[in-house]
Amino acid sequence: MNELAGFSIPLFVLHVKRGYEARELHMKAFLARHGLQARWILDRDKPELDEAFLKHWFKGEMQGVSAASSCAAKHLLAWQALLETDAPCALVLEDDIVAVHNFRAALIGLIDEAKERELLLNKAMVLSLENSGLKFVPKQQRVAGIRIYEHTETRCAGAYLISRKAAEHFVHQAETEGIHLPVDWWMNTLFPEPVKVYWSFPTLAEQGSHNGLFDSSIDQKKGGWFRRISWQLQRWFKERFRSR
Repeated sequence: MNELAGFSIPLFVLHVKRGYEARELHMKAFLARHGLQARWILDRDKPELDEAFLKHWFKGEMQGVSAASSCAAKHLLAWQALLETDAPCALVLEDDIVAVHNFRAALIGLIDEAKERELLLNKAMVLSLENSGLKFVPKQQRVAGIRIYEHTETRCAGAYLISRKAAEHFVHQAETEGIHLPVDWWMNTLFPEPVKVYWSFPTLAEQGSHNGLFDSSIDQKKGGWFRRISWQLQRWFKERFRSR
């Protein structure tokens, strides 16, 4: 557990056991740098996706063994792990997350604002912390002193704060209807009802598989210096000037 803004909050890191050692080292350095403790979600790698599990929790093409179904299964395990605690919410991070230098302080600020606006306790909400997809709150909607903005969709699923109520809805929906899409697209089918989704601005993180630090584990995107420079230029422009 992590003591943040007066709450004891679990942090779950989603990781594959073998073949992603660079990401493991990256996340261990991140946790140490920001003084955070994490539970690593390691189960349900692709070889561990048995037919019974897939039929119970998934539908359609997601019932096949794939990187997308493994990723969704790890998110599901994180939601279930939150519900095994008394915590009001949890922080969920995929293992390629790159965060701002003041991540812990910025996260506490967001939690404080969520508390003040009564968005967190006893409500089903997800707060997207990342700019993966290079999506930002439009400039004309930003208000000085406000860091949390309601939206209708998430921004991938690499870094988000999730309330207990939202986790309950996700687990129930997965068990009764099945996860039929990659996890972030599937989450979007439950927004804005029964779960509210919010975006942070400024953002606190981005996925290294998007910004070029790592190769993607889901699709064919390769990392490298060209993608990193291109990403940084696009991010600089969209963060400062995006107007829609």
